[in-house]
Amino acid sequence: MASGSAVGYGVAFAATPLLTRIYSPEEFGALAVYMSVVGMLGNVVTLRYPLAIPLPEDDDSALSLLLLSLGIAFIISLILFIAQFFWGEEIVRAAGIEAIASYLWLVPVGLLGIGTYQSLNYWAVRTSDFGPISQTKIIQSVGMVIIQLTFGFFNPGAFGLIVGDVFGRVGGSGSLAVRAFARQRQSIHRMTFNDLIKSAIRYRRFPMISASSSLLNSAGLQIAPLLLASFYGVKVAGLFALSQRIIGIPMVLFGQAIGQVFYGEFAKKKYEGQVVMRGLYLGMAKKLAIYGAIPVLVLGLWGPDVFGLIFGNAWRDAGIYTQTLAAMFLIQFVVVPLSQTLTILEKQVVQFIWDALRLLLVIAALYGASFLKLSPLTAILLYGISMFLSYAMLFLLSLKVIETTGAQG
Repeated sequence: MASGSAVGYGVAFAATPLLTRIYSPEEFGALAVYMSVVGMLGNVVTLRYPLAIPLPEDDDSALSLLLLSLGIAFIISLILFIAQFFWGEEIVRAAGIEAIASYLWLVPVGLLGIGTYQSLNYWAVRTSDFGPISQTKIIQSVGMVIIQLTFGFFNPGAFGLIVGDVFGRVGGSGSLAVRAFARQRQSIHRMTFNDLIKSAIRYRRFPMISASSSLLNSAGLQIAPLLLASFYGVKVAGLFALSQRIIGIPMVLFGQAIGQVFYGEFAKKKYEGQVVMRGLYLGMAKKLAIYGAIPVLVLGLWGPDVFGLIFGNAWRDAGIYTQTLAAMFLIQFVVVPLSQTLTILEKQVVQFIWDALRLLLVIAALYGASFLKLSPLTAILLYGISMFLSYAMLFLLSLKVIETTGAQG
């Protein structure tokens, strides 16, 4: 899992020096705004039902959840596509996303791809098909880079970056679908609409609590580029986006790959008592801290020089942003893979409260910086502090819930 993410990121990283010389910070800023929108909506396009796929004991129940997730993703994406077709201008003005006004139709397309991949990905997690998942990560990165470079050479503009990002979210879904449905062909033929309804009701806590919590979670992660673009312009958002692309996104993707394995293992261990759960949780956290310390330390010390040398002088400020966010990147790398602990232990209310608090802290930091007319760098520093405190809180909350659950058991 982790190796697939690492190879995929290596391809994207190798192409980035070319991309930064083809596309401007402003164009990367438009990409950052698009990624923020689909990032916030992508986690709820399936109403979070894919998270339940690994949980049932029997495959038929899990298969009904897979079909339910795919159907919901299609319906929601279709509704949004129709909405943007008729009310696109109003949506752009109301949401403050003028930077992607010409590309708004790609939002529902990207969301459909995200929902499809999420659903098939969690089925592969259930069946322990980690190899194919790893392969899709490579396919996504290679396809994204080829598309972005091709459009950049022949038709420069943010469109190429955004189309590449769409493929980078959906690539490999076909191979996962073939593996999933080839093994379950007879079960699919037996499946009825009532089976889907029963599964929807049985796991209703996911859309009722986890979906809203996930929307808050995504907003806490994705709202920064939107606010930076609004308060300081798309160039600042683009510089911030490169910082995320080089260290933030790969660390999160690497962590999420490990987190999927942790999710499957922790779900099996939750009935074995507090000592086993606590050991797995803290052991994983220690390993992640060791893995994440080296890249964060290097970029934290020499960020501006590294960015200026590799990506061009126009991007030197992105290295300064990376230095400012170094501590945040490290704790994010440690905590994100462990963040499904509360979901596994069915403490979605606790997760919801934490997500709301983090979102409020992030908004307060950036709105406060804008209101006080602070510099973009100071605004990003305040953002980093708010995120660091939020992740520290989540780590301690999850540990406390493990100990409480174990004591009750």
